[in-house]
Amino acid sequence: MQDKDDLLAKLNPVQREAARHGENPLLLIAGAGTGKTTTLVHRVAYQIASGISPSRIMLLTFTRRAAQQMVERLRRISGDDLDISGIWAGTFHATSVRLLRIFGEAIGVPARFTMHDRSDSEDLLDSLLNKLKKDVDGELTLPRKGTALSMHSFQVNSQLPLEEVLDQFYPDYSECLHELQGLFDRYQKQKRQVGIVDYDDLLLLMRDLLRHPEVGVRIGQRFERVLVDEYQDTNSLQAQVLMALCPTGKGLTAVGDDAQSIYSFRAATVRNILDFPEQFLNTTLLKLEQNYRGTQPLLDVSNALMSTAKEGFTKSLWSDRTGGFRAQLISCVDESQQAEMIVERILRHRKEGIPLASQAVLFRAAYHSLALETELNREKLPYVKFGGLKFAESAHVKDLLAFLRLAENTKDTVAAIRILLLIPGIGPKKAGQCVDMLQVTSTGLSIWNQVKPPSSASLLWKSFVHLMTELESDRPKSLKQQLEAVMNFYGPLLEDRYDNAPLRKRDLEQLISMADRFESRQQMLVDLTIDPPSSTEDVEADRKRKEPPLVLSTIHSAKGLEWPVVFVMSAAAGMLPMPKAAETLEGYEEERRLLYVAMTRAADWLYVSYPQPRYDFRGGWSNATVGGMTEYITPPMAKMFQRQHADCLSEIERIDSSSASLPQAGPSKRASPMRKSSSKKSKTNSE
Repeated sequence: MQDKDDLLAKLNPVQREAARHGENPLLLIAGAGTGKTTTLVHRVAYQIASGISPSRIMLLTFTRRAAQQMVERLRRISGDDLDISGIWAGTFHATSVRLLRIFGEAIGVPARFTMHDRSDSEDLLDSLLNKLKKDVDGELTLPRKGTALSMHSFQVNSQLPLEEVLDQFYPDYSECLHELQGLFDRYQKQKRQVGIVDYDDLLLLMRDLLRHPEVGVRIGQRFERVLVDEYQDTNSLQAQVLMALCPTGKGLTAVGDDAQSIYSFRAATVRNILDFPEQFLNTTLLKLEQNYRGTQPLLDVSNALMSTAKEGFTKSLWSDRTGGFRAQLISCVDESQQAEMIVERILRHRKEGIPLASQAVLFRAAYHSLALETELNREKLPYVKFGGLKFAESAHVKDLLAFLRLAENTKDTVAAIRILLLIPGIGPKKAGQCVDMLQVTSTGLSIWNQVKPPSSASLLWKSFVHLMTELESDRPKSLKQQLEAVMNFYGPLLEDRYDNAPLRKRDLEQLISMADRFESRQQMLVDLTIDPPSSTEDVEADRKRKEPPLVLSTIHSAKGLEWPVVFVMSAAAGMLPMPKAAETLEGYEEERRLLYVAMTRAADWLYVSYPQPRYDFRGGWSNATVGGMTEYITPPMAKMFQRQHADCLSEIERIDSSSASLPQAGPSKRASPMRKSSSKKSKTNSE
């Protein structure tokens, strides 16, 4: 049998120190690409080799897949020498289910409790919501079931008062505070009465179980080692669970990176990792800073970005790959030129041997990719988009375009049915009758003036027919005016039809803001109406596509991934940071971390681009200047890039590994391990 220290032979010195660490609490700050998973798995293996039973080790991850991958890697490391069977590896929620099945009756949870998924939870909440709507009788505008469940989920996980949740994230429903609090109380009570547990209940019940004076002690004594992955992504409730499980921190290891804490919209809080040393006394703080992904020129600009953060653990990523290409900072006239520049560079890299699938374009919000998607479609380049549907395939965008499609072609029955069914009171039968009228008339959409709508739709119908006849007229308004007219009509319908209406409206406002870039309504419809596969033959053809697609992704969806070539587009004022997020210091700093996460996805080439300033008159922040380089890139940091304009791109400068390194704007790789007085840092996920 091999010596236990032989297990650690391939680790670097800091990784080895972390793996060997004893039972005092350990906080491992693992920078992007620094081998976080490798270190965590070797720490588990070393503990087992040191005599700790696998059944007394709990490994908490954020996805089931991550847990499975860690166990598989642990099995490969251990080989035949170590028995790893019995280890408790899984998500917080899966671990809660295991504990509740064993001990749940102590807190009134039956061993045979049933689980509700999100859809089930929405349906149960909807039944209570419908009763509430009858009680208020139109006096208040209550949220739809999906939005209501999101409110409740955020409150549970953040452990914030409902009033604060509404004020910060759902201000349109602040006047419903009393009614919503009563709704959620009834929802919780009804679940308890019938032995139902939903996803969020699992954390609440796990915390309550661990706080039980007898059972909690038994569970705590059962586990000698508790290791938590991605600690920067935990929420307040998960931190309470951990405090209850390991009140003194003995045997506790937390691994993560404050600089990659970017999920506050899911109730995650960076405070958990920042405050860990104060919450658990005698904590040992170690940092993984050797990056195995990127080149030093790219890491230098990422380090510089976080050196100006207000709070966080000071660290500086470094790499043995000291040469490479300089990061690019590219100014563009507008979003259209930015899209053209990105596509041109993508094609150039492909010609040089880097396939589309090895390149990624990242952006802050899904709607920021509209111009790029249009350009990719023109060039017939395949792409896959993460962080939302392809823009023109999302339901609300298809709704809006359907109005224009019908005005362009009154025989378009698909568009006609789609928009007719949006109108309250118009069902499939009535919509079919209206469509039949269009097929036999030569007068166009004005024929609908003869329709007798249901009483519930009488006023709305008149406005609808007026809108459609105006859009159909021989001398229609400008494309932007047409879109604005449709939006005025469709906006209230969108709020009634979909959850997350403000985000959907933002998508449509972005579409309206780009209207002037299309020569005509017809051109816009051709460019944006991307039909999804409609038959198994189409799907099979797509599967057999010879070239794997380019990756488009929101930054949130890209965390944990890496590519040789990364484009970070629209790194501009009004876009990154997003105006709403920048209203608070916490939000402003998280937006900085988003840019950091995006930049650290790149292994060999990094492009950061932005459009020039323009005025944006969209709702909520009218007269705001949008565009121009994001304020996160300070003048000293900008000097570390090769700065170019899209009109006159030159070859990318290469840094000779034997020459002097780029100017440093952040702490050196020998920086003190002490925390800075105020900001957030990064985390790794592609180890």
